[in-house]
Amino acid sequence: MKIFNDSKIHKRTIACFEILIHIIHAIMCFLKHIFNVRSEPCIVLVDGFLIGDAVLLRPLIKSLIHKYSSTHKIIVISGGHSREIYSDLSDNIQLIEYQFPWAVYDYSFQGITNLIRIWCRLYLMSIDIAIEARGDVRSISWMYLTCPVRLVGFDFTGGRSLISDIVPDDGKIVHLFEHVQRIGRLVGCSVSDVDIKHARSNSEHRIGKRIGLSFSGSQILRNLPEDIGCSIINTLISDSDCEIWYIQSPAEKVFTDNYLTQKFGNHVHVFTGNFNEYFNFIKSLSLYIGMDSGGGHLCSLWEVPAVIIFGTQLSYYTMPVGNPSLYCAESETCLSCRPCRGVKCQNDVYQKCLIDIDITKIIKTALITNKLTQ
Repeated sequence: MKIFNDSKIHKRTIACFEILIHIIHAIMCFLKHIFNVRSEPCIVLVDGFLIGDAVLLRPLIKSLIHKYSSTHKIIVISGGHSREIYSDLSDNIQLIEYQFPWAVYDYSFQGITNLIRIWCRLYLMSIDIAIEARGDVRSISWMYLTCPVRLVGFDFTGGRSLISDIVPDDGKIVHLFEHVQRIGRLVGCSVSDVDIKHARSNSEHRIGKRIGLSFSGSQILRNLPEDIGCSIINTLISDSDCEIWYIQSPAEKVFTDNYLTQKFGNHVHVFTGNFNEYFNFIKSLSLYIGMDSGGGHLCSLWEVPAVIIFGTQLSYYTMPVGNPSLYCAESETCLSCRPCRGVKCQNDVYQKCLIDIDITKIIKTALITNKLTQ
């Protein structure tokens, strides 16, 4: 998370906010000392609110377990999807499934109450190292008030005076996994993408030949244009001998049940389900083709072959890692508007970042490489 704002108003606001946090922090630490609040030494890692974030943090968590689990309790605060993603690590970590109000835009009474409740749990712990992996001054401040001995994090949005161990950053945009590796180096942990792989086997994994498709992303400009999506499906029907499944998101507007039935008959099956069912479904695939990188990151857990289509975002910065059978599809045209964050054009009208991709060629390469052709 990088937000750069050099305005004087912004800097003054952050400075005043940090002073207030320092005052509250001093009071909380004094009370903690007076009442002798102690527990087993802990290391707390905060992040994983998106699927990709949670997957990319797995190597760091494994390294923390290897180095510190004999002397510290490892606590991970992550989103509701994290139970499945970290299921093979559950014996070695305490997982708190929680998303900050500012991560899900939930500032309701219940949202604030949950924020205070989780903070109280952490405040009663003896935290030796707290790691905030996003560089969000709100999360940094929240963790700072639990009075950790060391607070490790980036200062992308402020909070520099609150962080005891600032992760080095030169201001250049790098791959998200590089951020994780930098955190690892600062806490003395070796972080490698080979540790992304999930440890537990699954009886459903790679049973039969099954291709999963997902053309709807988290934003409008991460939705694949209709004609390109249909071209991909027709290519798969003619060139592969696999079951073709379309993974339908709750907000699906184009590739609905009726549309798929009218267009492709019984050649395309539709998958709907909760995250746990989706997680297990990904394991069973012979090939995954999708927009956005979330599904691709899950494929890395099981080394499921995947084709990830990148539009507004550049694959260099967000592509999944640790998967030897990953194919990235993106326009080779030099587009000055990328990444545009979805505000400079309308889907499939001016969207050259998607319509310039030779996706069919990449799909055929993936089919041949993974021996899924007829």
